[in-house]
Amino acid sequence: MPMTFWRKYRSLRPPGRRILLRMALALPLAALAIRAFGFRRVHAALGRWPRPGKPPEDALRWVNNLRHVNLYLARHGPYRGKCLSQSLLLWWILRRQGIESDFRIGVRTEGRQLLAHAWVEYQGHPLNPPEKHRLYQPFDQPVLPRGVQFS
Repeated sequence: MPMTFWRKYRSLRPPGRRILLRMALALPLAALAIRAFGFRRVHAALGRWPRPGKPPEDALRWVNNLRHVNLYLARHGPYRGKCLSQSLLLWWILRRQGIESDFRIGVRTEGRQLLAHAWVEYQGHPLNPPEKHRLYQPFDQPVLPRGVQFS
């Protein structure tokens, strides 16, 4: 793993270290699962995964910490992944904490090529990366796994 990753790891307190290490290990697994089983199946499976009933009282702090770790890993992590696996992992971790967020996908054309981008929104604000989503036209509705109802 790159030296900057370990410097960042050592600079964090134990809870931050756990989050960074878990996300660094889970990101390549998310990418592998998407490649092996397809996005729709992985997203649906993670959407059915039970989650805690009540979000933490410091939900905004959780969101900001996870956003920063996600952005750090996207730039400096041992495996950076693509926006799809990064967003899926961030959405799932927020969901596991009981924090509602929306998984969004947008598209744009560049010449004859159709490009897509995935991101996560919390209370209508994009989390990863916050500026890139403006280049893409999002679908009207957030992406939801089949059979999953959000209350």
